[in-house]
Amino acid sequence: MPPRLSPSAVSLKTPNIHTHCKSCFQRSFSSTPSLSQTKLREQFWLWLRGPGENFRHPLPGSTNYLSAYDRRGNLIRRGRGQEASGESEKEKSSEDAVTADEEALEAAATEHEQEYKLPKETLEDLRPFPWNKNFGKPLAIPYARAVHGMVPLTTLNPTTRLPDEPHESINDLEQHPLTFPQIFYPASESRAFNRTDAGRVFSGAPRLSDEQENAIDEGAHEAWQDSRPEIIGRPGHTRTVLKPADSRIPHPHLIAFEKDKQDRSLTPLERRARHRERLEKDEERRRALKAKLQEEEESKRTRIDVGRWQFVVTEVQSTRQGTGLDGRGSGKGAVGQRYGVPSQERKKGQVKIPTKVDV
Repeated sequence: MPPRLSPSAVSLKTPNIHTHCKSCFQRSFSSTPSLSQTKLREQFWLWLRGPGENFRHPLPGSTNYLSAYDRRGNLIRRGRGQEASGESEKEKSSEDAVTADEEALEAAATEHEQEYKLPKETLEDLRPFPWNKNFGKPLAIPYARAVHGMVPLTTLNPTTRLPDEPHESINDLEQHPLTFPQIFYPASESRAFNRTDAGRVFSGAPRLSDEQENAIDEGAHEAWQDSRPEIIGRPGHTRTVLKPADSRIPHPHLIAFEKDKQDRSLTPLERRARHRERLEKDEERRRALKAKLQEEEESKRTRIDVGRWQFVVTEVQSTRQGTGLDGRGSGKGAVGQRYGVPSQERKKGQVKIPTKVDV
């Protein structure tokens, strides 16, 4: 049998030129990996540790534009072209970070024509690592101060401990459940259809009389002063009429306070006294209403003491009259009022165009 060639001898044989592709001759023979991505990454981190440090830890209370710094990361200030005169400017140490930050804040405040007077505690919390002892520690105080700097705050008067301006806006209202359905209601063109009429339509209440409508149109009766609930319906099927938004606001005293500001005959002391009196009356009314509701809820419950325990029983109507045909219930205390079938008002495919109008 003829001798076989060893694998080492075959591997040492010079390959033919026709066995290689064209790209093999153009490929660079180097065992070092490509450094293009690594070099870009190193340049990025060098920029972050150099001029980019201003954007990782920006100046508090001022804008941080790219054009506000030069290539070396120094803040461009007013009068930069003027050279520093005197030995005191040349002898300033670069390690004095507190003075440098304060000067930067002062320059930014002068540029934007605002006054930024931050306490030293805030400056200490916002300073980067080499000059901040608490840098990197899980502290909530710097985070809270940063959030408070972005969220509008209500300042209190140090003497009266009351807010100088109202904390919440006057138009914050929740959407009433009676306004969920879509209603087609015919209205006369010779008469204005206002919010009061819309609330009565949503509630299924009859329209107001001509005298009441004329009083509203003439301004003799303002809606924000109407806080009395109007109840309609038969006994057992009663419901309250939906009032307009001006009557449902939780703080009508603010409207009265603004109207007092327009009255030139009142002094500021009298306006504040009237406003304080309205607040006290409103607080008393809310307290009485809350106590009344608690008494009504307690009257519907039966408490049974069994030694160590106390059972609270509430009566409900589980009959056809209480739950209704659709399971929703007809009364307020019915079981199906909350756990019935969902409403079909906004369901897809429901025809809401009226075919007749009952006058």
